[in-house]
Amino acid sequence: MTGNDARRARFAADVACESELQRFVASALDGTDAPAKTRLDLRLALEELFVNVASYAYAPNAGAVDVEVRVDAEGRRIAVTLVDEGAAFDPFSRPDPTAPKSIEEAPIGGLGIKLVKSLMDSCSYERADGRNVVTVEKGWEAPAEEGSPAQAGEAAARGGRDER
Repeated sequence: MTGNDARRARFAADVACESELQRFVASALDGTDAPAKTRLDLRLALEELFVNVASYAYAPNAGAVDVEVRVDAEGRRIAVTLVDEGAAFDPFSRPDPTAPKSIEEAPIGGLGIKLVKSLMDSCSYERADGRNVVTVEKGWEAPAEEGSPAQAGEAAARGGRDER
């Protein structure tokens, strides 16, 4: 899917629905040349965001998450927006946690949003019409052309293996 068309779906805000969300988003990248690392980064970020909504936004009640996926016309950037009607929460407003001095001092939790911010090119939040609207974006470079210096450098980085 490329162009300005958006794909939309609604998922129950339930951790068990996270894999369904992942399949939906991955299908939007079908037909693009998004590299495996981009796909993995997106998968990890969306897992964190969706599980947070499923675990906290509606507790103890049930709710839904509306998802919109857009791939730009050149097929080099994806934007995913998650919208819920749960409790107001801006996941990006808190400062990133500092690194603990030791593993024993490390708090449980609190690092997921930092991970999201490190994996995505941009992250935004707004509260609109009583809804949390979170958007993450990730772009990627066009693949190097056959025989180009960039491709030769990539092959060298892989130890000369061609992984296509």
